[in-house]
Amino acid sequence: MRARNGYNGFMKQRYAILVMMCAVLFVAGCAGCGSGGGSGAPTADDAANATETMAQANPGPQTGLPVTTVRVVADSQITALSADVAATPETQQTGLMYVYQMPQDKGMLFVFDGDQIRSFWMQNTYIQLDMLFINFAGVVVDINEQAQPLSTTTYSSKAPARYVLEVNGGWCAANGVKVGDTVLIDGY
Repeated sequence: MRARNGYNGFMKQRYAILVMMCAVLFVAGCAGCGSGGGSGAPTADDAANATETMAQANPGPQTGLPVTTVRVVADSQITALSADVAATPETQQTGLMYVYQMPQDKGMLFVFDGDQIRSFWMQNTYIQLDMLFINFAGVVVDINEQAQPLSTTTYSSKAPARYVLEVNGGWCAANGVKVGDTVLIDGY
């Protein structure tokens, strides 16, 4: 019996040491917790890490995309603009994300393989946009005007479309563009 009691005493002592070590680690781990987090002025490393994190979260607008000319015929008036072309799933997924301003004569043209209902959202898009949904024949089949920046609301076309042209919010109203108008796209 004596050996057994010695073993139990040994185990109780180990358990007490383990509990104390956990308590010390818990207190040490919480020393930097709380609002504000750190325990002093930010360092240059902290600033570099924050900048890197922001760059990863906001990689900036797409660059190096092909460019085409798009002509919209509305009320016998032709309005031309230059459009970056998003023709791959990767470029289409990013679209105009991280763009903070865009000239009035610029846009982005999304080119798809066939006519179908198209859905878009404005996550990480900082400017208000008009979206023109255009079928294979070059007819505007739907327009979503003034899409709200940074929204995850889905905007879907009311009719099948092969192309989607994104321009600055209010561009369609300013240029008299409406459903049924014609769009001519160089190269497509």
